[in-house]
Amino acid sequence: MPAPLEAMIGQVLDDHYRLDALLGAGGMGAVYRARHTSLQRDVAIKVLHPDIGGDPSISKRFDREAHSASRLDHPNCVRVSDFGTTSAGVKYLVMDLLEGRELGASLGKPWDPVDACEVLDQILAGLEHAHHCGIVHRDLKPENVFMVVDLRGQQVAKIVDFGIAKLLDADGAAEVLTRAGMVFGTPRYMSPEQAAGGKVDERSDLYSAGLLAFELLSGKPPFDSDDLAGILRMQIMAPPPPLPDSVPAPLAAWVESLLEKSRHQRPASAELARAQLTELRERLRERSTTVGGADGQTDPPIDALGATNEFAAATDLTAATGELPQAAPAHAPLPSKPEHMPGHMVAGRFRLIALLGVGGMGAVFRAEDTQTGTPVAVKILHAALADDEELAARFEREAQTASELDHPNIVPVFTHGTTPGAGNVAHYLVMPLLEGMELRELIESGLGVEPVRAAHLVLQLLSALAHAHAHQVVHRDLKPENVFVIRDPAGNEYIQLVDFGLAKVAEAATSRRALTQFGQVFGTPAYMSPEQCRGEVVDARTDIYATGVILYELLAGHPPFISTDPVTLLRMQLASEPPALPLRVPVALRELVADLLIKDRDRRVPDAITAIAGIEAALMGPGSIAEPAPTASGATMFWDDPAGASGPAPQAILPPLPPPSMVAPGPRKIPRGWVIGGVGVLAILILIALLPTDSGSENADPDEPAVATTNSASASANANNGDSDDPQRGERPKPDAKVYLEIDRLLIAKDSAAALQVIAQARDEFPDDGGLLWRDGRALALAGGDANRVTALHRYAEAAASEASLAKQTEFEAELRNLLRDKKLRSVAIDVAVRELGGLGHTFLLEVINDETASLGYVTRHRIIDELQHDPSMVARMDLRRQLALDLAEAAGSPTPCVAFSKTLDTIANSDDPYYLDALHNRSLTIPATPGPGEADSACVGLDAKLAQVQGQLAANHPEAAAKATQTAKKKKKKNNGFRGLF
Repeated sequence: MPAPLEAMIGQVLDDHYRLDALLGAGGMGAVYRARHTSLQRDVAIKVLHPDIGGDPSISKRFDREAHSASRLDHPNCVRVSDFGTTSAGVKYLVMDLLEGRELGASLGKPWDPVDACEVLDQILAGLEHAHHCGIVHRDLKPENVFMVVDLRGQQVAKIVDFGIAKLLDADGAAEVLTRAGMVFGTPRYMSPEQAAGGKVDERSDLYSAGLLAFELLSGKPPFDSDDLAGILRMQIMAPPPPLPDSVPAPLAAWVESLLEKSRHQRPASAELARAQLTELRERLRERSTTVGGADGQTDPPIDALGATNEFAAATDLTAATGELPQAAPAHAPLPSKPEHMPGHMVAGRFRLIALLGVGGMGAVFRAEDTQTGTPVAVKILHAALADDEELAARFEREAQTASELDHPNIVPVFTHGTTPGAGNVAHYLVMPLLEGMELRELIESGLGVEPVRAAHLVLQLLSALAHAHAHQVVHRDLKPENVFVIRDPAGNEYIQLVDFGLAKVAEAATSRRALTQFGQVFGTPAYMSPEQCRGEVVDARTDIYATGVILYELLAGHPPFISTDPVTLLRMQLASEPPALPLRVPVALRELVADLLIKDRDRRVPDAITAIAGIEAALMGPGSIAEPAPTASGATMFWDDPAGASGPAPQAILPPLPPPSMVAPGPRKIPRGWVIGGVGVLAILILIALLPTDSGSENADPDEPAVATTNSASASANANNGDSDDPQRGERPKPDAKVYLEIDRLLIAKDSAAALQVIAQARDEFPDDGGLLWRDGRALALAGGDANRVTALHRYAEAAASEASLAKQTEFEAELRNLLRDKKLRSVAIDVAVRELGGLGHTFLLEVINDETASLGYVTRHRIIDELQHDPSMVARMDLRRQLALDLAEAAGSPTPCVAFSKTLDTIANSDDPYYLDALHNRSLTIPATPGPGEADSACVGLDAKLAQVQGQLAANHPEAAAKATQTAKKKKKKNNGFRGLF
């Protein structure tokens, strides 16, 4: 019992309420038996814990709890008679003192259905009143239903603790008045939408009532597990087990209706559910008088005690089969249950092979892109959540956010959309299949990670965050489970940040309701920042705090705050200081962790760039921890600065870059969680800031590693390792490393003029140095202007030709994307990408090819497609159906127009995809009439008939889509550009 709470016994609050005894305590506060000294009446008083009572957000939430609860006046709801704040700042709530016991004390074996229905009727009556008052309880469970005996000796159920209640706005939609409250729901009694952090209304309480009904009738909760996340997954996905045969079928069906995963399929209100129950009770009474008790057994009295029995869902939701499932028809809708989905097609392209894992929002599958043969991972939103607009919007937000973030330490999303599902549509996104493990597994493998290794991993995480934050994206759910560790064949480690399901675009935070509060349930309170716990608007510093928790855990082997009670964790995040890290952790890292974990975000490390500098200082400064540099195998790594080394070279502070052609080993057994496993990684690891151009590039990528400490031993390593692709590199004269560092500092400060001056002076002595050429390109891009930007592209190309390692950098692609947005320079950008960059400008080229506003023409498009076809990950992200439709429309622009038109028709016919009906019936579509250079006249013969044949084939197989396409075509104006018109 916390000393401050015990010490309050005997105190008098506001001259009226004397605290006589402590009845119970929790993470938020305590409940006392008290005496109203004026009225000489016993009451119960709930007092907010002193540690958090002073927090304005929590204090405001407590006042709202009191105000909402005071509106309730019903025999089945506990009555609140007073609330206030003492002169000492103690917040309290006065309630009726109930004499009886919690409903939970009477559970453990099945109740007689008649008695169970009596209690359920009273619970529904209390909920009906609360809902009419605009209040959703949100935490209905046996401990919050109190059984008392009234003056007539009758058992009465009273609902207590509306502490996390939500007020409803006028139209019945829920307005979130507290995000912190999301933490306090009890997973065993949560509705699916609450477990997933979706919109909560009255029907959420009905689901919880259904869980109570199931437990009353069976003696066991329907979903139970030692794993919190496992229970939440069951609530979202798993069907309830059948009730005992002793439960009448109509009553069992009514309970099942309350436990529908989709709230739209539950009774619309407590009033309706109660009316249905009333009819069932009448039938049960008739049955009881004619048949007697169920199975002739004596039913437990309403206050009988019973031990809680363990119960687990029969379905193993996370089991994955390695066998290739039987293929389903290409256009068959997805089943509602993930375990039944393998073998089905998504969007007519991605065949699901095996279930890798299940989370709160969706399931992840190993899949194959049937158009390219590439292994991919496909994530599908749970069918039960698809009809929730907010949750569907969150899923789309995850896909859109990740697809817009182009960084080697952020797992990309190739494509996303909807596909036919069992109900309406199923939302999906496609990601690479990576080989590795969660950071959680690395942490759990020992008593802490070596400081240098931990620093390297967190540097990469901060690099990813710097990129995301530069694009106004806050992750909001950083934790070891969302950091994926990949090891290349040489033993070097790279991380990928995953799961942007909670991500919030910072600039939209103040203009509209947040798309997600998922983090307050699933988002692990152990990693939440104080401001996130209070439900305040989050910003980049929220991610910085979570990064500090992760770094602490890597170094110590455990997080700074540990408790099985999420409320206690919340209180620790708000008020407790983390324990000291082990002495084996260098002082510089200990101090940095302390700065990352400052409660007041205005005093916390302000951004990822500053945090990177802090770790860099710990690795480079006096008493450097960077000897030896870490790898998974413990081998010393070389410094991979693009400029190379001259004289004493700096010690490695990041692993070397893998070659672009590296392919990871084949798939292995999938570790815990929804691990994404394997096709290959191109990881470009950074230490210094994003350097956006003044044109506002949203894709400016981080730079190469900055200079660390000088170390002659590593100079030798640099000269002899990793440079086999450029044997001349070690022989070329190089500027001193300090020159690169000075330029980098100027670029970070966005002083392009000064940077160009230093670069020009250095290039007088080292005109062909790749590091200087690359920085010259960056400085020119930063300076802006069309001429500078085009020159910057050529500098990048010269640098890549001079230093092979520079081919792995990303500024070239970033500036190309900037030029793409400028129509005057678009053709130059495409030309440079194809001629100078070769196969390394894929991200840029993909953006060009997928840009629906870009009028590229047949030849330019195919020039780009030819570049991308060698990279399966790019092909997977290309909208191939749209490209094929464009081939049909733009065939006239091909060097061989008739052959191109004919081959496109063949491909469309073989696909039997109704998507192409619009293109086939487009009134502006024309058939080439004149052969191109080198084409025979016969190539253009019969194209009219062939087109009609393909139109007829698809129309016969897809009549509804064909009718719609024909109707659309009639509304469009016919055009003829020198070819024979189709209509």
